[in-house]
This record gives sequence, structure tokens and C-alpha cells, in this order.
Amino acid sequence: MPRKTYGKYTVLAVIMLGQVIGPLDGSMLGVALPTIGEDLDIGISAVGWVMVAYLLMTCSLMIIFGRVGDVVGRRKIFVWGLFLFSAGSVLGGLSVNYTMLLATRALQGLGGAMFSSNLPALVTSAFPAEERGKALGMTATAVAAALAVGPLLGGLITGTLGWRFVFFVGPPFGIAAAVLSLKIVPESKLATGESLDVAGALLLLGALSPLVLALSQGRIWGWGSPQVIGLFAVAVILAFIFVLHERKARHPIIDLELFKIPAFTLSNLASFSTYNAMQVVGFATPFFLQYSMGMAPQRVGLVMGISNIVALFLLSTSGRLSDRIGSTPLETAGMALFIISLALLAWAGGGLTLLLIIIGLVVMGLGYGVFRSPNYSAVMGSVPAGRLGVAGGVNGTMRTMGFMTGIAVAGSVMGSWAARRPDAVAYTNTAFEAAVRNAYIAGFIVVVAGLLLVLLKYHFRKS
Repeated sequence: MPRKTYGKYTVLAVIMLGQVIGPLDGSMLGVALPTIGEDLDIGISAVGWVMVAYLLMTCSLMIIFGRVGDVVGRRKIFVWGLFLFSAGSVLGGLSVNYTMLLATRALQGLGGAMFSSNLPALVTSAFPAEERGKALGMTATAVAAALAVGPLLGGLITGTLGWRFVFFVGPPFGIAAAVLSLKIVPESKLATGESLDVAGALLLLGALSPLVLALSQGRIWGWGSPQVIGLFAVAVILAFIFVLHERKARHPIIDLELFKIPAFTLSNLASFSTYNAMQVVGFATPFFLQYSMGMAPQRVGLVMGISNIVALFLLSTSGRLSDRIGSTPLETAGMALFIISLALLAWAGGGLTLLLIIIGLVVMGLGYGVFRSPNYSAVMGSVPAGRLGVAGGVNGTMRTMGFMTGIAVAGSVMGSWAARRPDAVAYTNTAFEAAVRNAYIAGFIVVVAGLLLVLLKYHFRKS
């Protein structure tokens, strides 16, 4: 009996159902971290590992599982990822100690790497090229909605039922999406006859893992500490060996020829820069609101959710528009808005007022809403069909690296200030505002570099 074929929007709805569990879980958990620390009697650094364990697995494995999806089937890896993530979530809620909690977060990260790397390839395969931006814009809207709702839902659940119940929200969605995917989502596998480069996968894992660990712990251990320097050295050496290996591999994990495609390389670097800048603001601003302005954590969460709420109204529209006029003009406009936002936050006169922060976050939300979907479409539309999985993995890795380096930059700038002014009273001093604004300046510089890279796409398109 032939398999029933479902419409592309039905396929998209099922994929989006699975997609939201990652950002929803992460944004809910961020609110619950202080309570987890108190309940398990662990310090701030140890609590941070609840997030690091997930990021370490996800960032290190996304490219690998994107390639695995190209070879063995993207739907298959997507479904297994949803099941593993859901299992990790349930076990996380049942954790009896800190060690078990970290193990379950690692399991979630494994599942997250599997489904998130293959998701954009499944969406791209389900829609014609002229509708790719619209479809990817809808998935970006779902993520923004999850990120906007997550902190509010996480705070409510943690305050009423306890932090363990935060882990039980995602599994019903994940399991439902996995079961429906088996029935509705068509298999997508175009790297026919190719094998998996196991040696390349191990080298890539060996290079990315110490890099992610160094970025996440550098501000805690010290950027000049032997541990961090050693981790960076291992990452560089293994990355060099990986490139040499991939150049000779018959079926490489990453086809290095992809990086000769200007749209692929430049759009990925632009994505890195915007996520870096967003996280600089996302990390530094709550400290200023809470410690300098005396704002309650609940109100801080509401203020910081402004960008995602604004972006919600633009992500789908910008995706559709990119199908008509191309991605580059919208990427350029979005990054210009990022620059305006960071310039306002960094240099506007009269000090950092709540009104200025809200305006900056609104403009940043506009920038993200205009930029994200066209950028996503540019990356996925620039590669051959048989490389969609690995393209999604590379893009996801670049976004996560931008996220982590943003935290590292903001944390280092503010940490150097805190080392000089350890007294809590100093948080009300204008010196702390200067430290926060220096973090914004760092984000500004990164985004300006990203805009220049996007402008290079005009040059390559003309030539």
C-alpha cells in the first residue's frame, strides 16, 4: 500500500511542534537555575554546568549529525533526536542528585543536536525554492514564540510546582512530534551511496568539545589559565588535523568546498556576529537592571523578552519577502538595525535609563526579525540538496558559538570591572554603567564586522 502524501504545511506544522521543545526547555530552565542551585545545594559555577552540559553536547555534535542525516536519512535522525531529548527531559525531572542531572542534560544535548541539525534540511526539502524563506521564517517565528513564553512559563512552574516540573513540559510535544513525523514527514536523504567518515567525525568532536568548554569556562577559570590555554591549543591542533583529513576523505563530514560558496560562508559568519551581539546584550543588561536599577527578577524577565516579542511580528514576513527580493538586502537592513540598537545602548547621552534600554531592545528585535529568516534561507539555499543536513549543522554551530562568545565577551568585560570593585555598593556606581556600556561596544564592533561581511555578498554576486 503506497504511503499517503501530506501537504507541505502539515509537514511543516509537525516539524515545528518538535522544534519548539529545545528553545522552550532552555528558556524555562534559565529561570529555574537559582532554585535548582538552592535545592541541590550547589554554587553558581556548578549550576552553570546545567546549561554547559547541554551546549557542550549540542554544539559539538550538530555538524556530525547533520552529515549523518544526509547519509542515513534526515527524518530518521530527527525522530531519534526527539525521543532522546524527551527521555532526557523526563529523567532530568526525576534526578536524585546533581550528577544525574548533568547526565540527563547531556542526553538532552545529544537529542537536541540530532533534531536541530536536520530540521532546516527537512523544511527546505518540503518546500520549493521560491517558498523556502517563508517556510524557514515560520520556523523562526515558532522559536521566537517559545523563547518569549519560556521565561514566563518557567517562572510560574518553578514558583508553584517546583523546578522538576519544568522538565516535564517538553516531552509531550517531543513524543507527539516524533510519532507524527514517522507518519507525515517524508524521508529526506540525497547523499546516496556515501558512507560516514567516522575518523573525521571523531576529529571534529575532538576539536569542538575543548573549544566549547574553553569558551564556557574561560571567564571562571581565567582566560590565561593553563586549563583554558590548553583547551584552546588542543582545539586548534585537532582542527588543523581535521582539515587535512577532510581534504583527502572520500566522503568527508564537511565538504570543504562549501566554504568556497560566498553566500554560505558569509551568511554563516553574519549569523555568528548577530547572535554574539544579542547575547552580549542578553547577558549584560539583566545585571544592570537588577543591581543598578533595583528591578525585581520578574520585571527583568519581562523587559528582556521585548526583543523576541517584537521579532515575532517580522520573522515570517521577512522570510516571505526574501523569496521575492533575495536575502542580502534584508540581511543588510537587519544588521544595520542591530548596529543602531547597540550604538544607542553604548553611546546615547543621559545615561542608561529604562526607556533607553527598552528602545534599544525594540530596535534589536526589529533587526533580528528582519535578519534571521533571510539569513537562514541564504545558508540553506546556497548548498546542493545532498548537503542540506550538514549545512543546517554548520549554521546551528555558528549560532551557538556566537551565543557562547557573546557570554564570554560580556562576562569578561564585566568581570574585570567586578574584580576592581568587589563591593556590592559599587553596582549602583556609574562605573558599573561604564562596564556594561563597554560590553555593548564590544557587541557593536562584532556586528559592524558582520555587516561588512554581508556587504561582501554584493561584490561576489556582481562578479
